[in-house]
Order: sequence, then C-alpha cells, then structure tokens
Amino acid sequence: MSFLPGDKILHLSTIYEAMGAVLQYLADTNEQLSVVRVDVEYPLSDDDLVAAVERAIEAEEAREDGLVGGRIKFALVDALSSAPGVRVPFDRLIKLLRQHNILSLIDGAHSIGQIPLDLQELSPDFFVTNCHKWLYSARGSAVLYVPKRWQASVHPTSIGFGYKFKDFQAAFEWPGTMDFSSYLTIPAALDFRASIGGESHIQTYCHDLALEGGQLAAKIWGTEMMENAEGTLTASMVNVRLPLTTSVADEIYSKQVRYLINTQLKEFRCFANPYRHGGRWWVRMCAQVYNEISDFEFVAQTFKVLCERLESVGGDVDKL
Repeated sequence: MSFLPGDKILHLSTIYEAMGAVLQYLADTNEQLSVVRVDVEYPLSDDDLVAAVERAIEAEEAREDGLVGGRIKFALVDALSSAPGVRVPFDRLIKLLRQHNILSLIDGAHSIGQIPLDLQELSPDFFVTNCHKWLYSARGSAVLYVPKRWQASVHPTSIGFGYKFKDFQAAFEWPGTMDFSSYLTIPAALDFRASIGGESHIQTYCHDLALEGGQLAAKIWGTEMMENAEGTLTASMVNVRLPLTTSVADEIYSKQVRYLINTQLKEFRCFANPYRHGGRWWVRMCAQVYNEISDFEFVAQTFKVLCERLESVGGDVDKL
C-alpha cells in the first residue's frame, strides 16, 4: 500500500500492543504517514464508541493542512479486543468507515469460534482471525480474508511458486520451510465442534459461563464486571475489576503483572490475564467448553490471595 503526504491510519487506544507497534513502525518508516488514536475507556456503550470514532474522522476531515493526502486512509479495528477482552461494534464501524471512504482492516484474532461471523454480510476490506484460539485448531493457524476487489493488491511476505499463476490462493499456498501442518487441523477442529453440539451451542455455553463466572468473581472480590447497560461487551471473555488499589504507574506496573502471572502459574496452577485499564486493575477470564463454574471460583480465590499480598506491601513486589 502506498501513502501520500498527510495520509493517516486510525486505531482505538485498546489496540493489541503488537499491532500498535506495527502501525508505529509504518509511521516511523513513512514520513508522509501519521497515526490517529481514538482514546476509549470501558465500560461504554456501542453508540458512544461509534460516535467517538466518527468524531475523530470528522475532525481529521475538517483539517486544512494543504497536504495532497490529508485523510485517514485505513483503520485497524478489533472485532474483540484483547485487554480489555470486550466485543467491539466492528460491524457498525465497517459501515461508518465505508461511508467515509476509509479502508477497514479488522483484527479478528479472538473472533472465529467465539462469535457468529458472516464476512459476506460484514464486507470488510480485510479481515484476519486466529483459528487456534477459539476454534480449537493447532497453533498457529489463521484465516486471512480478502474480498476479490483487493486480492490483486495483497501478496505474501515471501514470493513463491504461486506468484506466476496470478492466483490469490496459490500465492499463499507455499510458506517456504515453515511447518504448515497446523493448517490441516482446522477441518478436524470443525468436526470436533460439530460433535459436541455445534457453533451456537458452544458459543451459548461459553457466553453464559463467562457471565456467571464474572458475577461470581465480582461477588468474591466485592468489585464489578466490565459491562455496559446494553450488555454488549461480554462474549466468552469476561473482565472483572481486581480488589487491588496499588499504583498502575509504569515504573511498578510491570513488576506487579509479572508477579501476578508467574505466581498464579507456579503456585496455584491456573491462569487469567491481569491488566490495567482506566487507571485501575482488571483481569480477563475466558470461558471454554472444558471449563465449569468451579474453575472461575478457583481463579477468583487465587487472585484474592495474590491481591491481598500486593496490598500488604503497597505493590512493592521486592518485599514479598
């Protein structure tokens, strides 16, 4: 993709950190390109999020900087963000972006297997999703969806035998010496999902368990779930505020996160992802088909102990 002076890339502040680094790299290596960040703080309604993105787009369109490009060329939007682990109204954002002639790149890493997807109906310009997260195929396996209108512009990072055929699928068939056997597990994953009830049954079970588990954790901790009034944020990942008041400032945050992660793994043999958002501590818990409510109770009791330890030393991990 080529950029003109003044071109911009839009993203939300909750972008996956590695993807944010990619956008920054693009800006650092293209002097004519800049990044527009839309700050969001959950919980908020889908209407408020879409309105915030629309305001950012309109603000950029109103700028008069005399540059040839001077517009948002494409936007990178999550289907479900990682931290917080919430569903983003990406379907509405795709339509909004199209209205403003902005290309949509949807990071759907957590989407396939967790929420219903109809890419023909959604019609994004580009869509990627991992099959090894919620679809249960082997790691790593993924889907890259590019509608025919853009296939001539998209090529793999390494050009192989398929290039001469000028065929989109053929171009991506041969990934060099990388082991691609994980791709071949996708049909088996689909068969397994069908054997235990199918997509709707799986997604309903996991969603209901996430809500029940989140409510239980919030009760044990005396906190609250991250959810809006419409109840649209929680799919099969539930976010609950931790009973932790220690600072989330950069200088001590990373040590506390490492302590929470390492200790729950080594001492308690469980894992849920702690993170900071809006100046407070949260944890993301994922409901899978092999989980039951007792798993959420165990994790909640684990974090209760860990948070009490951190509170006792004011977040100074070195004192533990």
